[in-house]
Amino acid sequence: ADNVKAAFADLGAFFSGSSSSAPTVPAPAPAAVPFPSPSGGYVQTVQREPKLVPKPSPLSKLQQMAVRVGEVEQQSACGHLRDARAWQDELTKAACELDTLELSGDEAARSLRRSLIARIEKACDSIDKRMADMEQILSTCNVMVEGFEQGLRPMDANKLSEAADHLDAVQCSTEAQRSQRKLLLSRLQALEAKLVQSEPNAS
Repeated sequence: ADNVKAAFADLGAFFSGSSSSAPTVPAPAPAAVPFPSPSGGYVQTVQREPKLVPKPSPLSKLQQMAVRVGEVEQQSACGHLRDARAWQDELTKAACELDTLELSGDEAARSLRRSLIARIEKACDSIDKRMADMEQILSTCNVMVEGFEQGLRPMDANKLSEAADHLDAVQCSTEAQRSQRKLLLSRLQALEAKLVQSEPNAS
């Protein structure tokens, strides 16, 4: 009977945790990982919302285009014709931008666009007229020089001098026109020298 009591006593001690075995040691906590420092090549970034740039209003954009058109108008009125192609390109670009600009519901903007289109057309006509006048001078001088060279008209010192003055003042827009003017001036000089030699008092 004593042995049975001792067995039950040992069993009770086992379930109550009062056995003589060593106490349980808790597991160590994981070591903290240090945050990377800037010197290690890693810098924490903060996400920011992108700033939205407001689009210019149609009227504001038209006002900016009006400044561009005005600059071309001034240059094309008195500038050298060698820049004629650049003026025409700029006016064409402005006209295309006006055609694609959305102006629904803005009467002031539509009125300004109509005005700009009319100014662009007028500036283009002015450039075309200046170029046509220049080409007409070259053509007229060429006919005159050929007439003197072929003996179809009498040699006239005043006419030769007048033609040379026109050629000196003409503004050529292309390299081909400049070459034509240079050749005409050379032919006029040859005619003037021939006329001087034919004069009675020439030595």
